[in-house]
Amino acid sequence: MIKRKIHRLKWKAKRGIAKKLGKAIYDPTVIWMNDIGFQSVRDLNIPGIPDDRGFLLYTIAQGVAGVDGDIAECGSRHGRSARFILPPLRDQTNFTFHVFDSFEGLSEPGEKDVLHYGRPVRKAGALATPASFFEKNLTGRLPRAKSCPRACLTIAIAIGPRSCG
Repeated sequence: MIKRKIHRLKWKAKRGIAKKLGKAIYDPTVIWMNDIGFQSVRDLNIPGIPDDRGFLLYTIAQGVAGVDGDIAECGSRHGRSARFILPPLRDQTNFTFHVFDSFEGLSEPGEKDVLHYGRPVRKAGALATPASFFEKNLTGRLPRAKSCPRACLTIAIAIGPRSCG
């Protein structure tokens, strides 16, 4: 009983340190730690969503592989989530992955965007990232992917025979 409490306290301390450093410590028994396909995407040094959320996107993309239709992502930032979504669809042909992002960050917070004590959760411009970061993290790194000219601050990546209009 005492050993278990000591182990739990050590684990909690390690997680606290990792959190302060902007990192995470995961239980080594989680299944995605051993998924080779996911690991090949996860190991890329792209900031963004945590690995557990990335694995959820990766798994969802595996589930829809073979389903006709395009895919849209709203808010892409560095492109890390796109890197989790697209690899399971590598054998899919003839679809477009649409990315919608202003790359200017969040808008000015409204009254519904505040915490219960009256401060905004995030400031205007938070999460802003140049579109070039997204393009660099995707263009040329996925089979048959190309970045198309932006219009209205959107990016479309054509997969297969279709092209961006």
